[in-house]
Amino acid sequence: MSCTQLTSGLDIWLYFLRHAEKIEEDAVPAPLQQPLVLRALEELKMLKQTDLECEKYESRRKAQLDYNTGLKVARMEGHEEGREEGVARGKKIGIIQMCERVLNRSETPTDQMSLDELTRLADELQELVRKRG
Repeated sequence: MSCTQLTSGLDIWLYFLRHAEKIEEDAVPAPLQQPLVLRALEELKMLKQTDLECEKYESRRKAQLDYNTGLKVARMEGHEEGREEGVARGKKIGIIQMCERVLNRSETPTDQMSLDELTRLADELQELVRKRG
């Protein structure tokens, strides 16, 4: 069976097992260009390397994994920070709207305001409500 006739996953893996040592890394046939097969080719290449080449490869791989982990952690922290800021914004906007109703004021557009601006406005309006009360 030629490589172009491979139709099923089983056919692809059987072909790979029979011909892996002959497959050129920079000329992988199209049917074999699948993530798991390419990973298997990479592992096979590792088995053929010297100890020094293996150490260099593992060092690069570890650096890549560390980098990816760092990105994932940063993304998770960013999501959490964004969620917390959203909750804080919502609370400040709620206070502003309540104070404006108590003071019979028109609603202030808060869409473009920073959290610091919202906090200052909420504090000012709460002080006005206290003085009025």
